[in-house]
Amino acid sequence: MKDLLLLMSGMLLSSYHNTWSKKYFKPKKNRVKNTHMNYVKWSIIWRHV
Repeated sequence: MKDLLLLMSGMLLSSYHNTWSKKYFKPKKNRVKNTHMNYVKWSIIWRHV
């Protein structure tokens, strides 16, 4: 149950981060940041699978 909550909050956080960075960062910078966030997100997901 805790893992599921962590996963959900992580996904919420990443989606919030993506919308925030789209507003305030240039696309090139954004792409690097999104790639990093996706790596972090997927590593967290794989850890809990």
